[in-house]
Amino acid sequence: AVEERNLQKVRELVKSSPGLQKHVDELSGQMPVHLAACNGYTEIVEALILTAEEKSRSGRTALHEAAYSGHLETVKFLVQKKVQLDALTEK
Repeated sequence: AVEERNLQKVRELVKSSPGLQKHVDELSGQMPVHLAACNGYTEIVEALILTAEEKSRSGRTALHEAAYSGHLETVKFLVQKKVQLDALTEK
């Protein structure tokens, strides 16, 4: 749903299966919120905000992903939501 940028489907999945928010993709090591942030899908990041401070397998948060990928609007949204600004990666 995130890859398709399908906000309605993401919201439905969050509501019906909240545990899916913490599903880690085997290949990328990312959760849905990381994928959304990396692609600048701010509206989907908002739907997945409860996992925004979780780290991917590489140790990055959604804020790291958005900033690294140059998605200013997503970065601004996450800062506005007061996510942890000083989270460090493991490397």
